[in-house]
Amino acid sequence: MNKNLEAELKLKLHIDYPDLEDCYVDGYACSLAGLDETLNPYASDSIEGEYWTDGWWDGFYAEEAAFTLSGPVTEKSQPQPEEHNFSKTLIRMLEISGIIAVSALVGYQIWDLVA
Repeated sequence: MNKNLEAELKLKLHIDYPDLEDCYVDGYACSLAGLDETLNPYASDSIEGEYWTDGWWDGFYAEEAAFTLSGPVTEKSQPQPEEHNFSKTLIRMLEISGIIAVSALVGYQIWDLVA
């Protein structure tokens, strides 16, 4: 399988079915990257949005993260210099999710027109 296709499929799965720990870690990483809290990709009244916001605030106050992608955090770690590309990744993720949303909307309109 093409690596780019595999990465895009994993991203689509992550967007459609977010894990609460991943939501928290995404928010935490966004805060460490200096991104604004208003960039929360989830609805503010959803549980995913609450986990993302909790992660963002923990990162903002430089508190120890509650989760990592592999489980609970055992020790506080500083972001590595290579992680400065996170904002580019986030922008790409938002672009892909926007394309998916627009495609679904156009597909629905075409389906409605035909039916």
